[in-house]
Amino acid sequence: MQGYSDMVAVKIEEGYTPYIISLLYKPLRVPQDWVRGEMERGITEAYKTLLLRVARKPRSPAHRHRLPEWVLVPDWPVAKRAKASLLEVTLNNGLHYQGLALIPPRSRLREPLDEHLATHQALYTRGPVERIHAEPVTHDHRRVVFYLFKSLQRRRADLDSVIILPRPISELEAQPRPATDPWRHPVLIRA
Repeated sequence: MQGYSDMVAVKIEEGYTPYIISLLYKPLRVPQDWVRGEMERGITEAYKTLLLRVARKPRSPAHRHRLPEWVLVPDWPVAKRAKASLLEVTLNNGLHYQGLALIPPRSRLREPLDEHLATHQALYTRGPVERIHAEPVTHDHRRVVFYLFKSLQRRRADLDSVIILPRPISELEAQPRPATDPWRHPVLIRA
């Protein structure tokens, strides 16, 4: 936890604005083993949607420092004063993702992230995501990090389940491209 907390402190010093971000999901009708994969797909789709609203050229190495950063972990509901609805607790066994969103100081976003997501919810909920919510971190970010990552501390989740976006450029370039990519010459020409 200390490493994530230190990372957030450095980003705040660089001018990034931190938010608590939560993603709740529609009922996922897939085998239990696939649920996290579907949730990760929803996170990636939501992140890509936000990416172009924050940075003009997100794939450019020169603009890498202008990208929003997300660090998300799986989470489950726990007993609180304000009770969650029965549906939220039972849907997908209560599993959802939450974490930190860091918006860079030179962002194309003209409104705070929480307002943007509230206004444009439909843009972010086209896939498996039912609802996405953000709250600005206005005080002790270290305490917030420890709270958000409680499922790691309680060993309900492990470090392999942490999702960090954006992915390293090397990881993006390593993904195979389809042979039918319309922007490139065909890899294989059949006679």
